[in-house]
Amino acid sequence: MIRDLIYGFVTIVVGVSFLGPLNTMVNDAVANISGFASNVTGLIVAFFSLSLVAVGVALVVKAFGPEVI
Repeated sequence: MIRDLIYGFVTIVVGVSFLGPLNTMVNDAVANISGFASNVTGLIVAFFSLSLVAVGVALVVKAFGPEVI
């Protein structure tokens, strides 16, 4: 149980530390493209953030959920 909580915490901390550099790289890439590709590329940071939340929540639910063998 505690291991899963620690894994969830570490995942969120490491992922959040990557958000700043990722946002900078995506903004640099978006500056060089236009149109629909620019909009889709701009969503990379949002989907990365959502995946961090999903992984963190899944690990916490696993930590407090019933043991399944």
